[in-house]
Amino acid sequence: METTISSSSTIAIIIQTLTFILYIAILIGGIYLITSIKSIKKRLDVLEKEK
Repeated sequence: METTISSSSTIAIIIQTLTFILYIAILIGGIYLITSIKSIKKRLDVLEKEK
């Protein structure tokens, strides 16, 4: 009985940790995506001005 309780709580902790890591990864990915899009727009603007 005690082993099943401890294993289920361990699984819960693992799931929470994975969810937290996933959340951080999405956050970082979103920030990186926004900055990369901004930099691409700047490059496009520069290329258009050179024409």
